[in-house]
Amino acid sequence: MSRRISRTVIAVAVFLFAPAAAREWHHAIPRVTFSAAVEAREEKSEERILHFPDRNSLGRLIWFQAGKHFSRESYVRSCHDVGLAQGAVYVPKMARLALRVSYSAATNPELLIAYGSDFFAFLDFSKIETDDRTMAAISSLTGLHALDLRDSDLSDQGLRWLSHLKNLEYLYLGRTRITDQGLQWLLPLGSLQELVLSQTKIGDSGLRIIQKCRALQGLSISRCQITDAGLPFLATLPELSRLDLSNNRKVTANGLLQLSGLKRLHWLSLRNTSITAKDLQMIKQLCQKIPSLNFIDIGDKSFTAASLTQWRQAIPHVSIALKPETDLQAKSLSVFAPLR
Repeated sequence: MSRRISRTVIAVAVFLFAPAAAREWHHAIPRVTFSAAVEAREEKSEERILHFPDRNSLGRLIWFQAGKHFSRESYVRSCHDVGLAQGAVYVPKMARLALRVSYSAATNPELLIAYGSDFFAFLDFSKIETDDRTMAAISSLTGLHALDLRDSDLSDQGLRWLSHLKNLEYLYLGRTRITDQGLQWLLPLGSLQELVLSQTKIGDSGLRIIQKCRALQGLSISRCQITDAGLPFLATLPELSRLDLSNNRKVTANGLLQLSGLKRLHWLSLRNTSITAKDLQMIKQLCQKIPSLNFIDIGDKSFTAASLTQWRQAIPHVSIALKPETDLQAKSLSVFAPLR
């Protein structure tokens, strides 16, 4: 008992010192201060001090202001790049935290979970190996709202750990090793709003599972194995407003008409599908059935100045993009630019 009290008194005493003195104590006895991961500098202060390991950074830290609900908009509006999550770091008391995870932290995930389940709102593990141990640690961070695992070696086996993250709203799995079978582990994520599966082996069978993610607002399945046969599954998603179908050569104009149930759809990428300038009438039908659709990225070489004018006259309320356009994956992740 006395040993526990002693640790607490020392940790509190550090915060009564000036910042310079507090840092000196932290460097002298990092183990003690590290056990108190987050404390207010003092009761009336508008800041809090975060104690991270001195020797190895956990990664690049961002803070942002947010209310009760995490959103990309609040992140864009107020994000601040703190620098490395190393040593003593001061942030506003009510700030939310995002972290581009370092290799050191990814291979020692206990460092991340030591701060509690809701310490981080967003973690970026892109381009980092994620073994079972790492994924098990991530699964305990139930306060996460956004998670980026792009360009990692994530497989269906690792995907099962994500089913515990019930607050997750933004999930980026592009260029991983997942397949249709692994998508079943996403079904418990009832808050999921944006899902990026670009350049994976996801096919039409996977869309049958995705249709059960009823809160989904943005979906990127660029360069997957999608055909017209899978599109009817997407048509039942009531909130879907952004859809990236680019680089799926077996998606045709006839198949697109099956998306007419997407009454909230306003952004659609068809770049490098089978859609050409000759498909104007079918695209016009689609736009008539989905009045909210106001942007189409098509970028086909068959378009000439004359055909582009024809399209714009036929569907004047729709912006037609022919030049290379950022797909949904990059468009979405660009709001987290300070982490890149």
